[in-house]
Amino acid sequence: MHAALAGDAAGQQVLAVLETLQKECPALTEMFTFAEWRAFLDMQLEAAEFVAATVDARVVMLPLNGARLRSFDAVLLVGADARHLPSQPPETLFFANAVRRELGLETRESRQRQQLRDLVELLSANPEVVLSWQAHQNGEPNPVSAWIERLQLTLARHQMPALPMRSSALAIRQLQSVLPSMPAPQAPQLTPQHLSASGYNSLLACPYQFFATRMLHLDGMDELSDMPEKRDYGGWLHAILKTYHDTLRDQPCPLPAREDLLRRISAQAFDTILGKNAAALGYYSRWQKVIPAYLEWANAHEAEGWHFVVGEQWIEKILRWQHGDTQREILLQGRVDRIDENVNGERAVLDYKTSDAASLKTKLKTGEDLQLPFYGILSDVPVASAHYVALESGKGKNSKTGAAAAPDYANWQAALEHHITLHMQAITDGAPLPANGVESVCQYCDVRGLCRKGAW
Repeated sequence: MHAALAGDAAGQQVLAVLETLQKECPALTEMFTFAEWRAFLDMQLEAAEFVAATVDARVVMLPLNGARLRSFDAVLLVGADARHLPSQPPETLFFANAVRRELGLETRESRQRQQLRDLVELLSANPEVVLSWQAHQNGEPNPVSAWIERLQLTLARHQMPALPMRSSALAIRQLQSVLPSMPAPQAPQLTPQHLSASGYNSLLACPYQFFATRMLHLDGMDELSDMPEKRDYGGWLHAILKTYHDTLRDQPCPLPAREDLLRRISAQAFDTILGKNAAALGYYSRWQKVIPAYLEWANAHEAEGWHFVVGEQWIEKILRWQHGDTQREILLQGRVDRIDENVNGERAVLDYKTSDAASLKTKLKTGEDLQLPFYGILSDVPVASAHYVALESGKGKNSKTGAAAAPDYANWQAALEHHITLHMQAITDGAPLPANGVESVCQYCDVRGLCRKGAW
Protein backbone atom coordinates (compact mmCIF):
# COMPACT_ATOMS: atom_id res chain seq x y z
CA MET A 1 0.00 0.00 0.00
CA HIS A 2 2.83 2.40 0.83
CA ALA A 3 4.43 1.97 -2.59
CA ALA A 4 1.10 2.47 -4.37
CA LEU A 5 0.32 5.62 -2.35
CA ALA A 6 3.80 7.02 -2.92
CA GLY A 7 3.30 6.68 -6.67
CA ASP A 8 0.11 8.78 -6.68
CA ALA A 9 -0.21 12.55 -6.18
CA ALA A 10 -3.11 12.27 -3.73
CA GLY A 11 -1.50 9.24 -2.06
CA GLN A 12 1.65 11.23 -1.34
CA GLN A 13 -0.41 13.79 0.55
CA VAL A 14 -2.19 11.03 2.48
CA LEU A 15 1.23 9.70 3.54
CA ALA A 16 2.23 13.22 4.59
CA VAL A 17 -0.86 13.45 6.84
CA LEU A 18 -0.08 10.04 8.37
CA GLU A 19 3.56 11.00 8.98
CA THR A 20 2.45 14.20 10.72
CA LEU A 21 0.11 12.20 12.98
CA GLN A 22 2.90 9.72 13.69
CA LYS A 23 5.09 12.55 14.98
CA GLU A 24 2.32 14.14 17.07
CA CYS A 25 0.67 11.05 18.59
CA PRO A 26 3.52 9.97 20.94
CA ALA A 27 2.59 12.96 23.09
CA LEU A 28 -0.85 11.42 23.78
CA THR A 29 -1.28 9.49 27.02
CA GLU A 30 -4.78 8.13 26.41
CA MET A 31 -5.38 4.77 24.73
CA PHE A 32 -7.78 4.74 21.76
CA THR A 33 -9.99 1.82 20.84
CA PHE A 34 -9.84 0.82 17.19
CA ALA A 35 -13.23 2.43 16.52
CA GLU A 36 -12.09 5.68 18.19
CA TRP A 37 -8.87 5.65 16.19
CA ARG A 38 -10.78 5.17 12.92
CA ALA A 39 -13.07 8.10 13.78
CA PHE A 40 -10.08 10.28 14.66
CA LEU A 41 -8.25 9.35 11.45
CA ASP A 42 -11.42 9.97 9.44
CA MET A 43 -11.64 13.49 10.91
CA GLN A 44 -7.99 14.21 10.03
CA LEU A 45 -8.33 13.00 6.44
CA GLU A 46 -11.61 14.89 6.01
CA ALA A 47 -10.00 18.11 7.23
CA ALA A 48 -6.97 17.80 4.91
CA GLU A 49 -7.44 19.34 1.46
CA PHE A 50 -5.98 17.78 -1.66
CA VAL A 51 -3.75 20.18 -3.57
CA ALA A 52 -2.99 19.01 -7.11
CA ALA A 53 0.53 19.55 -8.42
CA THR A 54 -0.70 20.70 -11.83
CA VAL A 55 -4.08 22.40 -12.12
CA ASP A 56 -5.99 23.55 -15.20
CA ALA A 57 -6.69 27.09 -14.01
CA ARG A 58 -9.65 27.39 -16.39
CA VAL A 59 -11.79 25.09 -14.23
CA VAL A 60 -11.58 25.06 -10.45
CA MET A 61 -13.55 22.78 -8.11
CA LEU A 62 -14.03 24.37 -4.70
CA PRO A 63 -16.17 24.07 -1.57
CA LEU A 64 -18.52 26.98 -1.01
CA ASN A 65 -16.16 28.67 1.45
CA GLY A 66 -13.30 28.32 -1.03
CA ALA A 67 -14.88 30.94 -3.29
CA ARG A 68 -14.60 33.74 -0.75
CA LEU A 69 -13.19 37.03 -2.15
CA ARG A 70 -12.90 35.46 -5.61
CA SER A 71 -14.80 35.98 -8.85
CA PHE A 72 -15.15 33.74 -11.90
CA ASP A 73 -16.51 33.97 -15.42
CA ALA A 74 -19.24 31.50 -14.44
CA VAL A 75 -20.10 29.34 -11.44
CA LEU A 76 -21.93 26.01 -11.30
CA LEU A 77 -23.19 25.31 -7.76
CA VAL A 78 -24.00 21.60 -7.42
CA GLY A 79 -26.38 20.28 -4.77
CA ALA A 80 -28.66 23.26 -4.14
CA ASP A 81 -31.37 21.08 -2.59
CA ALA A 82 -32.73 21.28 0.93
CA ARG A 83 -30.65 18.33 2.12
CA HIS A 84 -27.30 19.77 1.05
CA LEU A 85 -27.72 23.55 1.32
CA PRO A 86 -27.10 24.38 4.06
CA SER A 87 -24.95 21.35 4.78
CA GLN A 88 -25.58 19.34 7.95
CA PRO A 89 -22.20 18.54 9.55
CA PRO A 90 -22.38 15.46 11.80
CA GLU A 91 -21.79 15.85 15.51
CA THR A 92 -18.33 14.57 16.39
CA LEU A 93 -17.83 12.20 19.33
CA PHE A 94 -19.24 13.85 22.48
CA PHE A 95 -19.05 17.39 21.03
CA ALA A 96 -22.79 17.80 20.54
CA ASN A 97 -24.14 21.19 19.51
CA ALA A 98 -25.12 22.11 23.08
CA VAL A 99 -21.65 21.22 24.38
CA ARG A 100 -19.98 23.26 21.62
CA ARG A 101 -22.14 26.26 22.53
CA GLU A 102 -21.16 26.04 26.22
CA LEU A 103 -17.47 25.79 25.29
CA GLY A 104 -17.66 28.78 22.98
CA LEU A 105 -16.91 26.68 19.90
CA GLU A 106 -18.46 26.97 16.46
CA THR A 107 -22.05 25.69 16.52
CA ARG A 108 -24.40 24.42 13.81
CA GLU A 109 -26.16 27.81 13.74
CA SER A 110 -22.94 29.81 13.38
CA ARG A 111 -21.77 27.49 10.59
CA GLN A 112 -25.04 27.95 8.72
CA ARG A 113 -24.87 31.75 9.11
CA GLN A 114 -21.38 31.67 7.63
CA GLN A 115 -22.56 29.43 4.78
CA LEU A 116 -25.38 31.89 4.04
CA ARG A 117 -22.88 34.76 3.88
CA ASP A 118 -20.70 32.67 1.53
CA LEU A 119 -23.69 31.99 -0.73
CA VAL A 120 -24.70 35.65 -0.85
CA GLU A 121 -21.13 36.66 -1.69
CA LEU A 122 -20.96 34.01 -4.44
CA LEU A 123 -24.19 35.29 -6.04
CA SER A 124 -23.08 38.92 -5.76
CA ALA A 125 -19.50 38.57 -7.01
CA ASN A 126 -20.08 36.51 -10.15
CA PRO A 127 -21.89 37.50 -13.37
CA GLU A 128 -23.39 34.07 -14.07
CA VAL A 129 -24.31 31.44 -11.48
CA VAL A 130 -26.16 28.20 -12.21
CA LEU A 131 -27.76 26.44 -9.22
CA SER A 132 -28.44 22.76 -9.84
CA TRP A 133 -29.97 19.93 -7.86
CA GLN A 134 -31.63 16.58 -8.42
CA ALA A 135 -35.36 17.22 -8.63
CA HIS A 136 -36.36 13.64 -7.75
CA GLN A 137 -34.66 10.95 -5.71
CA ASN A 138 -35.95 7.38 -5.44
CA GLY A 139 -39.21 8.45 -7.05
CA GLU A 140 -39.86 11.21 -4.48
CA PRO A 141 -39.66 15.00 -5.05
CA ASN A 142 -36.40 16.51 -3.79
CA PRO A 143 -37.12 20.17 -2.89
CA VAL A 144 -34.79 23.07 -3.59
CA SER A 145 -32.95 24.71 -0.71
CA ALA A 146 -35.04 26.94 1.55
CA TRP A 147 -32.44 29.67 0.95
CA ILE A 148 -33.22 29.66 -2.78
CA GLU A 149 -36.95 29.80 -2.03
CA ARG A 150 -36.26 32.69 0.33
CA LEU A 151 -34.35 34.50 -2.43
CA GLN A 152 -37.24 33.97 -4.87
CA LEU A 153 -39.69 35.38 -2.33
CA THR A 154 -37.49 38.42 -1.73
CA LEU A 155 -37.27 39.11 -5.46
CA ALA A 156 -41.05 38.81 -5.80
CA ARG A 157 -41.68 41.19 -2.90
CA HIS A 158 -39.46 43.80 -4.56
CA GLN A 159 -41.18 43.23 -7.93
CA MET A 160 -37.99 41.98 -9.53
CA PRO A 161 -37.71 39.13 -12.08
CA ALA A 162 -37.60 35.68 -10.50
CA LEU A 163 -34.69 33.35 -11.02
CA PRO A 164 -35.26 31.46 -14.28
CA MET A 165 -35.94 27.74 -13.75
CA ARG A 166 -35.04 25.08 -16.30
CA SER A 167 -35.50 21.32 -16.17
CA SER A 168 -32.98 18.99 -17.73
CA ALA A 169 -34.33 15.48 -18.23
CA LEU A 170 -31.96 12.55 -18.62
CA ALA A 171 -32.24 10.48 -21.75
CA ILE A 172 -34.55 7.48 -21.35
CA ARG A 173 -32.74 4.17 -21.37
CA GLN A 174 -34.30 0.77 -21.83
CA LEU A 175 -33.07 -1.60 -19.14
CA GLN A 176 -33.39 -5.32 -19.41
CA SER A 177 -35.36 -6.65 -16.46
CA VAL A 178 -33.89 -9.60 -14.60
CA LEU A 179 -35.90 -11.21 -11.84
CA PRO A 180 -33.80 -11.21 -8.65
CA SER A 181 -33.28 -14.53 -6.93
CA MET A 182 -31.93 -15.77 -3.65
CA PRO A 183 -28.11 -15.99 -3.83
CA ALA A 184 -26.69 -19.45 -3.19
CA PRO A 185 -22.93 -19.33 -3.86
CA GLN A 186 -20.68 -22.37 -4.02
CA ALA A 187 -17.11 -21.95 -2.85
CA PRO A 188 -15.35 -25.23 -2.07
CA GLN A 189 -12.01 -23.47 -2.50
CA LEU A 190 -12.90 -21.23 0.47
CA THR A 191 -13.76 -24.03 2.92
CA PRO A 192 -12.70 -22.65 6.32
CA GLN A 193 -9.70 -24.16 8.07
CA HIS A 194 -10.97 -23.35 11.57
CA LEU A 195 -14.40 -23.08 13.18
CA SER A 196 -15.79 -21.54 16.36
CA ALA A 197 -19.11 -22.03 18.11
CA SER A 198 -20.38 -18.65 16.91
CA GLY A 199 -19.24 -19.50 13.37
CA TYR A 200 -21.16 -22.77 13.35
CA ASN A 201 -24.23 -21.05 14.80
CA SER A 202 -23.95 -18.57 11.91
CA LEU A 203 -23.86 -21.45 9.39
CA LEU A 204 -27.05 -22.92 10.81
CA ALA A 205 -28.81 -19.55 11.07
CA CYS A 206 -28.01 -18.57 7.46
CA PRO A 207 -25.48 -20.32 5.19
CA TYR A 208 -25.00 -17.14 3.13
CA GLN A 209 -24.14 -15.18 6.28
CA PHE A 210 -21.51 -17.82 7.07
CA PHE A 211 -20.20 -17.58 3.49
CA ALA A 212 -19.84 -13.79 3.66
CA THR A 213 -18.47 -13.43 7.20
CA ARG A 214 -16.47 -16.62 7.76
CA MET A 215 -15.37 -17.54 4.24
CA LEU A 216 -15.01 -14.12 2.62
CA HIS A 217 -14.14 -12.43 5.96
CA LEU A 218 -16.46 -9.48 5.30
CA ASP A 219 -17.37 -8.73 8.91
CA GLY A 220 -18.58 -5.16 9.40
CA MET A 221 -16.39 -2.67 11.19
CA ASP A 222 -17.35 -1.71 14.74
CA GLU A 223 -18.99 1.71 14.97
CA LEU A 224 -17.74 4.26 17.45
CA SER A 225 -20.10 4.59 20.39
CA ASP A 226 -19.57 6.56 23.57
CA MET A 227 -22.17 4.46 25.41
CA PRO A 228 -21.30 1.03 26.88
CA GLU A 229 -23.31 -1.89 25.53
CA LYS A 230 -24.50 -5.16 27.02
CA ARG A 231 -21.65 -7.10 25.41
CA ASP A 232 -19.19 -4.76 27.19
CA TYR A 233 -20.99 -5.51 30.46
CA GLY A 234 -20.68 -9.24 29.82
CA GLY A 235 -16.94 -8.91 29.17
CA TRP A 236 -16.46 -6.98 32.43
CA LEU A 237 -18.29 -9.63 34.46
CA HIS A 238 -16.26 -12.42 32.83
CA ALA A 239 -13.03 -10.72 33.93
CA ILE A 240 -14.34 -10.00 37.45
CA LEU A 241 -15.54 -13.59 38.04
CA LYS A 242 -12.30 -15.06 36.69
CA THR A 243 -10.31 -12.96 39.18
CA TYR A 244 -12.70 -13.90 42.00
CA HIS A 245 -12.62 -17.65 41.38
CA ASP A 246 -8.86 -17.68 40.70
CA THR A 247 -8.42 -16.00 44.11
CA LEU A 248 -10.69 -18.53 45.87
CA ARG A 249 -8.88 -21.44 44.22
CA ASP A 250 -5.42 -20.22 45.23
CA GLN A 251 -6.33 -18.62 48.58
CA PRO A 252 -9.35 -20.29 50.27
CA CYS A 253 -11.74 -17.78 51.81
CA PRO A 254 -14.46 -18.46 54.45
CA LEU A 255 -18.07 -18.08 53.30
CA PRO A 256 -18.86 -14.92 55.35
CA ALA A 257 -15.93 -13.04 53.77
CA ARG A 258 -16.64 -13.95 50.17
CA GLU A 259 -19.13 -11.20 49.44
CA ASP A 260 -16.65 -8.59 50.63
CA LEU A 261 -13.96 -10.17 48.41
CA LEU A 262 -16.17 -10.12 45.31
CA ARG A 263 -17.28 -6.54 45.97
CA ARG A 264 -13.63 -5.42 46.35
CA ILE A 265 -12.66 -7.09 43.07
CA SER A 266 -15.71 -5.57 41.35
CA ALA A 267 -14.92 -2.11 42.73
CA GLN A 268 -11.32 -2.29 41.49
CA ALA A 269 -12.47 -3.34 38.01
CA PHE A 270 -15.19 -0.71 37.74
CA ASP A 271 -12.90 2.05 39.04
CA THR A 272 -10.86 1.60 35.87
CA ILE A 273 -13.96 1.23 33.68
CA LEU A 274 -15.68 4.32 35.12
CA GLY A 275 -12.48 6.30 34.72
CA LYS A 276 -12.82 5.78 30.98
CA ASN A 277 -16.60 6.05 30.70
CA ALA A 278 -18.86 7.30 33.48
CA ALA A 279 -21.90 5.93 31.60
CA ALA A 280 -20.94 2.46 32.88
CA LEU A 281 -22.18 3.44 36.36
CA GLY A 282 -25.61 1.97 35.58
CA TYR A 283 -24.05 -1.40 34.80
CA TYR A 284 -22.02 -1.27 38.03
CA SER A 285 -25.17 -0.65 40.06
CA ARG A 286 -26.88 -3.50 38.20
CA TRP A 287 -24.05 -5.93 39.06
CA GLN A 288 -23.96 -4.89 42.73
CA LYS A 289 -27.60 -5.95 43.06
CA VAL A 290 -26.83 -9.36 41.52
CA ILE A 291 -23.76 -10.16 43.67
CA PRO A 292 -25.66 -11.66 46.68
CA ALA A 293 -27.80 -13.88 44.44
CA TYR A 294 -24.78 -15.05 42.44
CA LEU A 295 -22.82 -15.91 45.60
CA GLU A 296 -25.80 -17.87 46.96
CA TRP A 297 -25.77 -20.02 43.81
CA ALA A 298 -21.95 -20.32 43.67
CA ASN A 299 -21.67 -21.42 47.31
CA ALA A 300 -24.47 -23.98 46.88
CA HIS A 301 -22.75 -25.26 43.72
CA GLU A 302 -19.53 -25.71 45.69
CA ALA A 303 -21.41 -27.48 48.51
CA GLU A 304 -22.55 -30.06 45.94
CA GLY A 305 -18.91 -31.08 45.47
CA TRP A 306 -17.85 -28.91 42.53
CA HIS A 307 -14.74 -26.76 42.51
CA PHE A 308 -13.40 -24.23 40.01
CA VAL A 309 -10.56 -25.48 37.77
CA VAL A 310 -9.92 -22.77 35.19
CA GLY A 311 -11.63 -19.80 33.57
CA GLU A 312 -11.43 -17.96 30.25
CA GLN A 313 -9.44 -20.83 28.73
CA TRP A 314 -8.64 -20.73 25.01
CA ILE A 315 -8.86 -24.26 23.60
CA GLU A 316 -8.15 -25.68 20.15
CA LYS A 317 -8.78 -29.18 18.87
CA ILE A 318 -8.48 -30.81 15.46
CA LEU A 319 -11.61 -32.67 14.35
CA ARG A 320 -10.86 -35.38 11.77
CA TRP A 321 -13.15 -37.54 9.67
CA GLN A 322 -12.81 -39.99 6.81
CA HIS A 323 -14.30 -39.17 3.41
CA GLY A 324 -13.74 -42.05 1.00
CA ASP A 325 -10.00 -42.61 0.84
CA THR A 326 -9.24 -39.12 2.12
CA GLN A 327 -8.94 -37.95 5.70
CA ARG A 328 -10.31 -34.44 6.26
CA GLU A 329 -9.86 -32.17 9.25
CA ILE A 330 -10.85 -28.80 10.67
CA LEU A 331 -9.52 -26.87 13.67
CA LEU A 332 -12.20 -26.22 16.31
CA GLN A 333 -11.44 -23.32 18.63
CA GLY A 334 -13.08 -21.27 21.32
CA ARG A 335 -12.73 -19.58 24.70
CA VAL A 336 -14.48 -21.50 27.49
CA ASP A 337 -15.81 -19.29 30.28
CA ARG A 338 -15.29 -21.82 33.06
CA ILE A 339 -14.49 -25.48 33.73
CA ASP A 340 -15.40 -27.12 37.06
CA GLU A 341 -14.64 -30.55 38.48
CA ASN A 342 -16.39 -32.58 41.19
CA VAL A 343 -15.10 -34.99 43.80
CA ASN A 344 -15.53 -37.91 41.37
CA GLY A 345 -13.22 -36.27 38.81
CA GLU A 346 -16.08 -35.42 36.42
CA ARG A 347 -15.73 -32.23 34.42
CA ALA A 348 -18.45 -29.62 33.72
CA VAL A 349 -18.44 -26.68 31.31
CA LEU A 350 -20.09 -23.46 32.49
CA ASP A 351 -20.95 -20.52 30.26
CA TYR A 352 -21.85 -17.13 31.80
CA LYS A 353 -24.86 -15.29 30.39
CA THR A 354 -26.17 -11.85 31.35
CA SER A 355 -29.73 -13.22 31.38
CA ASP A 356 -32.00 -14.73 34.03
CA ALA A 357 -32.18 -18.48 34.64
CA ALA A 358 -35.74 -18.86 33.31
CA SER A 359 -34.86 -17.47 29.87
CA LEU A 360 -31.74 -19.65 29.72
CA LYS A 361 -33.78 -22.79 30.40
CA THR A 362 -36.12 -21.79 27.57
CA LYS A 363 -33.11 -21.24 25.32
CA LEU A 364 -31.84 -24.76 26.03
CA LYS A 365 -35.21 -26.28 25.21
CA THR A 366 -35.08 -24.85 21.67
CA GLY A 367 -31.54 -26.23 21.17
CA GLU A 368 -30.67 -23.40 18.76
CA ASP A 369 -27.48 -22.21 20.51
CA LEU A 370 -24.76 -24.87 20.28
CA GLN A 371 -22.11 -23.28 22.49
CA LEU A 372 -22.31 -25.85 25.30
CA PRO A 373 -21.92 -29.04 23.21
CA PHE A 374 -19.27 -27.31 21.08
CA TYR A 375 -17.19 -26.59 24.19
CA GLY A 376 -17.59 -30.22 25.25
CA ILE A 377 -16.14 -31.37 21.91
CA LEU A 378 -13.21 -28.99 22.39
CA SER A 379 -12.16 -30.53 25.69
CA ASP A 380 -9.44 -33.20 25.67
CA VAL A 381 -10.91 -34.56 28.91
CA PRO A 382 -14.47 -35.98 28.69
CA VAL A 383 -17.06 -33.45 29.88
CA ALA A 384 -19.98 -34.96 31.75
CA SER A 385 -22.29 -31.94 31.94
CA ALA A 386 -22.69 -28.34 30.90
CA HIS A 387 -24.61 -25.36 32.27
CA TYR A 388 -25.51 -21.80 31.41
CA VAL A 389 -24.93 -19.64 34.48
CA ALA A 390 -27.34 -16.71 34.85
CA LEU A 391 -25.76 -13.38 35.82
CA GLU A 392 -29.15 -11.71 36.20
CA SER A 393 -31.60 -12.35 39.00
CA GLY A 394 -35.30 -12.87 38.41
CA LYS A 395 -38.01 -10.51 39.62
CA GLY A 396 -39.98 -10.71 42.82
CA LYS A 397 -39.87 -14.10 44.54
CA ASN A 398 -37.55 -15.42 41.82
CA SER A 399 -34.80 -12.89 42.61
CA LYS A 400 -32.10 -15.52 42.35
CA THR A 401 -29.52 -16.44 39.79
CA GLY A 402 -28.90 -20.05 38.91
CA ALA A 403 -27.74 -22.50 36.28
CA ALA A 404 -29.59 -24.12 33.39
CA ALA A 405 -28.29 -27.63 32.69
CA ALA A 406 -27.96 -28.96 29.14
CA PRO A 407 -30.16 -32.05 28.71
CA ASP A 408 -28.73 -35.36 27.36
CA TYR A 409 -25.33 -33.70 27.06
CA ALA A 410 -23.28 -36.68 25.86
CA ASN A 411 -25.63 -37.44 22.95
CA TRP A 412 -25.84 -33.72 22.12
CA GLN A 413 -22.05 -33.60 21.76
CA ALA A 414 -21.95 -36.69 19.55
CA ALA A 415 -24.74 -35.39 17.32
CA LEU A 416 -23.07 -31.99 16.97
CA GLU A 417 -19.70 -33.53 16.05
CA HIS A 418 -21.42 -35.62 13.37
CA HIS A 419 -23.28 -32.60 11.95
CA ILE A 420 -20.11 -30.47 11.84
CA THR A 421 -18.35 -33.10 9.72
CA LEU A 422 -21.38 -33.38 7.41
CA HIS A 423 -21.66 -29.62 6.88
CA MET A 424 -17.94 -29.02 6.36
CA GLN A 425 -17.77 -31.93 3.93
CA ALA A 426 -20.78 -30.57 2.04
CA ILE A 427 -19.09 -27.16 1.66
CA THR A 428 -15.92 -28.90 0.41
CA ASP A 429 -18.03 -30.82 -2.12
CA GLY A 430 -19.49 -27.56 -3.48
CA ALA A 431 -22.87 -27.47 -1.74
CA PRO A 432 -24.74 -24.16 -2.25
CA LEU A 433 -24.91 -21.69 0.64
CA PRO A 434 -28.33 -20.00 0.28
CA ALA A 435 -29.48 -16.85 2.06
CA ASN A 436 -32.36 -18.62 3.80
CA GLY A 437 -32.16 -16.99 7.22
CA VAL A 438 -35.42 -16.17 9.03
CA GLU A 439 -36.38 -12.57 9.73
CA SER A 440 -35.17 -12.68 13.36
CA VAL A 441 -31.69 -13.50 12.00
CA CYS A 442 -31.82 -11.05 9.09
CA GLN A 443 -32.96 -8.15 11.25
CA TYR A 444 -29.50 -7.61 12.76
CA CYS A 445 -27.38 -9.20 10.00
CA ASP A 446 -24.32 -7.20 8.89
CA VAL A 447 -24.40 -8.66 5.38
CA ARG A 448 -28.06 -8.15 4.52
CA GLY A 449 -27.00 -5.56 1.97
CA LEU A 450 -25.04 -8.25 0.13
CA CYS A 451 -27.76 -10.87 -0.13
CA ARG A 452 -30.32 -8.09 -0.82
CA LYS A 453 -33.12 -9.86 0.96
CA GLY A 454 -36.32 -8.00 0.25
CA ALA A 455 -35.44 -7.55 -3.43
CA TRP A 456 -36.18 -11.19 -4.30
